[in-house]
Amino acid sequence: MNRTILNRVKDTIFKYFGMACTLTGLILLGIFIGRILMDGAARVDWDFMKNLPSRFPEKAGILTAMVGTAWIFMLTALFAIPLGIAAGIYLEEYVKPGFISRFF
Repeated sequence: MNRTILNRVKDTIFKYFGMACTLTGLILLGIFIGRILMDGAARVDWDFMKNLPSRFPEKAGILTAMVGTAWIFMLTALFAIPLGIAAGIYLEEYVKPGFISRFF
């Protein structure tokens, strides 16, 4: 067997091994997420979503965490969207052809 055929066989074996590993990881991830959703769905109700944190488990909620997440999302979008658009315009219109403009 010459070197080219051996390399193709190795490449094919590695490709299928990589696919099997990826598929195994995705199946396990699906099982874990499904299990978490099945166990947690019974515990989530409207009171849990609208109540503030509390020392008492029956009164505890996640309202402040959800509001904080929304604020961080909005502030990030406020800065990231204009900066990304400006960078795209700059790279497309003003940068001379070179390594950086070819890279992006």
